[in-house]
Formats: sequence, C-alpha cells, structure tokens
Amino acid sequence: MSTHVEAFSAARAATARRLRRAAVEKPQVTLFARASTQSLKQLLQSDQRADQSSSPLPAVLLVVSRSLALHQALNGWVVNDEIHLVDDVNIAVAVQAGQALLTPVIRFRGEPSLRQVHRDFVDVVERVRRDGMVPSDLIDATFTVTSLGSTRVEHFTPLVNPPQIAILGVGRSTNGLPLSLSFDHAGIDGAAAAAFLSEVVERLEAFRSEPETRQGDLR
Repeated sequence: MSTHVEAFSAARAATARRLRRAAVEKPQVTLFARASTQSLKQLLQSDQRADQSSSPLPAVLLVVSRSLALHQALNGWVVNDEIHLVDDVNIAVAVQAGQALLTPVIRFRGEPSLRQVHRDFVDVVERVRRDGMVPSDLIDATFTVTSLGSTRVEHFTPLVNPPQIAILGVGRSTNGLPLSLSFDHAGIDGAAAAAFLSEVVERLEAFRSEPETRQGDLR
C-alpha cells in the first residue's frame, strides 16, 4: 500500500488549530430549523435591479444582524469563565480560500439595506479569493455564518469559532432554507439559542413585511 503525505499549509494549520480548540474547549449543541423563503424570493424577483436572487445568504446576514440586536446573549464571546457581550454586530462569513477557511467580517452599523449587505458580502468574498484581505478584515467577529448552500447538504453541525458564542449554518435551499445553529452551552442555555433561531426563521418567512427590506430599501 502506497501513501502520499502532504504537510499542512500555514493557512490550513491555522484553521486546524482553531477547529481543534473549538471541538475540545466548547460544549457545543446544534439546533435545526427550516424557513420558508417564498416571500423573500418573490421580493427579489419583483425588483429587476436586485441581483441577490442567486443566493439567500445576504438576506440571511441581514436577518441575523437584526435578530442579534434583539437576542444579545448570542452576540459576543466566552472568555475563560466570563461572557463578553458586544454592542456592535460583527458577523464573520466563512469563505473557502484554497486549503484555508477564512472568516472575513461584515460590520453592521445603522440600518443597512439588503442591497448594501449584498455589496458588502460580494466585496469580502472577492477580496478573499484574490488574496486581498488585511488583518483588520478578520478580527472582532461576534458571530459567524457559514454556508453549504452550493452543495447538496442541507443540515450540518458547524463548529463554533472560539471565542464566539454561536455560529449559524445555512444549507441547500430546496423545500425551504435549512438552518443549523451551533452554540456554546457554557455561555448560553438552549432556550436562549432556540429563541434566537426562531426569530431568524420568523424574520426570513416574513421578509416582505420587514421595514428594512421593503422594495424601496433594496437600493
């Protein structure tokens, strides 16, 4: 039997250290839900200027930011035996870059429109893929969103990125949008995590009626 041994790249080694830490240090639990996105799809299709329809992820990011503002127990970090809750909402987006998994941060300030969030999302993905990240793009995340929506995977169990409290996984949208919320049970209880995930589902399903996502706010 022959084998081929390939050493980790520096980026892959850093990712491996982070994920091992997550698996060892955090008592993680994952909750699963599914959201109907019919209203969201209709909204995007009704505005010919909107180019977001190929992916629900920018809308998910916007909804998560609104939900974190109401469920602040998930927005922050667990540091030793302390919970550090953060006023600002800084959402990291997991992006594959070769062998490495990078998590550039989108910083939500004020009341961004869906179109603005879409522009920010496209910008960070493009900069990751052309190796245009700077260190400040990768720090201070208070929550992470990761997506396998381009694959056939629906639900999965994403690992919380230390020292954050939670991470939301987005699966392939077929009959609704599958969502998987992993959280650090040392930092929050299941009821708080379930309330947050329910908020995300309800906001996605009522996307048409949300003030920040009215058709006139897509610009």
